[in-house]
Amino acid sequence: MTYARGVKTALVALCLASCSFVAIDTPPAHPDPDLEPVCTTSTTLPKVDLVPAIAFDAASAFSLGLTGYGLAVSGGGARGSTYVGLALVAAIVSGVTGLAFTGSAVHGFRATERCRELEQAFKTRTPKP
Repeated sequence: MTYARGVKTALVALCLASCSFVAIDTPPAHPDPDLEPVCTTSTTLPKVDLVPAIAFDAASAFSLGLTGYGLAVSGGGARGSTYVGLALVAAIVSGVTGLAFTGSAVHGFRATERCRELEQAFKTRTPKP
């Protein structure tokens, strides 16, 4: 994979990492206790974000390991330093991509949990006379 193709792949992955940011209806900041909240309670989208988050974070850790291994065995040769540089770029790109998916998943889980809390409060409220 060339450097340019790797950057393009990372940019596409970052754009796709917004499932929970885009598709989840977040609960209102100041909800009216007399109105049923209209928001997302399903955790499907955060779970979808979580799968690539784990994969990209694992790839980043693996690439960092390759970087360390390459530094240890390269002996300062030009070819070894090229491989170390590529492994480091892969670690950074996959790490940033993993962080984007992780952030989206965390946002999604928090928003759906807050929505479930608001729905439960609405169901157990005492109606006004």
